Formats: sequence, structure tokens, C-alpha cells
Amino acid sequence: MDLATKLNQLVLGVALGLACALAAAQKGPPLVLEPNKYSYTFALPAGWDFSFEEARPFMVRLVLFPAGGSFRKSKSVVYVNELCQQPCKTAAAIDRVVSNARRRNAGLRVETPPALKTKSGAAVPVRVMTGFSDPTQAKEAVAFIEGADVVILAVLTTNDASVWEKDYAALSAMIGGFEYFDCKSPEPRARCQ
Repeated sequence: MDLATKLNQLVLGVALGLACALAAAQKGPPLVLEPNKYSYTFALPAGWDFSFEEARPFMVRLVLFPAGGSFRKSKSVVYVNELCQQPCKTAAAIDRVVSNARRRNAGLRVETPPALKTKSGAAVPVRVMTGFSDPTQAKEAVAFIEGADVVILAVLTTNDASVWEKDYAALSAMIGGFEYFDCKSPEPRARCQ
């Protein structure tokens, strides 16, 4: 075998190895980065997948959906967004989200289930809403995670309430792996300079 063929095989092998590594990394927990400010991650629930690419057209940070599905096609999805990027409080965020939802949906019913817990044990308040005028929102749970610089929303929405218990368990598992990092964190995943 000549040198050019060996070099081509080596390059192809490295490229294949990198592609496999990237595919494997996609299955790890998602890490949302806000450089020089903060980052956060969630657990990836069993049987679920995530995408940053599918989130972009909806102007949200991250989307999750049952494996084999997609954000547009799955009956149940979770999307993650940030409500404010300044010092703000969870109580005000809850009031704002619920008030906006009620303004658009006169018959909206809001329940307050027990708080979910993050990996560090922090309580995460949740509001479960039903009665949306949009049939794709048969039921929705909004979890409010307060960080030092942001309130992060993790929203489970489904158009099939018959799978609610299973999907809510996935949301709980997702939040159960939540970790927040800022520039002062011992493991600064925020890429601070």
C-alpha cells in the first residue's frame, strides 16, 4: 500500500471516529451555555431524546421528545426557555406566565402540584394547566427553576392527556438531574473568561 492510500485510510478512520464520538455525545445530557454568564444541564429521561437544532426555529434553548420522534411530530414534548436574564424571582415569573396564559384562555385551570427537586435538592415549583383553546395543549406543566441570573422554564406539553403520568415522570427525572453553573462554580462549565 502506498503512503497516499495509508494517509487516506487514516484520515477516514479519524473522521469516522469523530462522527461516532459526536453521535455518542448527543445522547449525553444536554448542556445549555450562556458564555461568560452561566450554563445548565438536565438529565435525559429514559426513552427521550433532545435537540438544540429543532429548538432554534421556535426561539427556545432546548427541546426534548420521546425517542424516535421529533419536536414537531411527537404527542408530548418538553421545551426549555429562559424567562429573564437578569436578577428576577420565581414568584413573579409564575404570576407572569399564568397571567399571560389566562389572558389567551378564559377557561384555563391551574393546579399547583408538589414541587419537583433538582440534583442539589432545590425545590422547583410547577404549575399544571388545562383548558387551553389550542387542542395541541391538552395539558401542560411549567416548571420554574431559579438560577442566580435567570429563571429557566421547562415546559411539558401534550396533546394526549392519556400519557400524562408517564410524561410527567420524564419531566421529573429531567429536572432531577438539573445542575446550574456560573463563573463562580467549582466546575465552571459556563466558559467564563
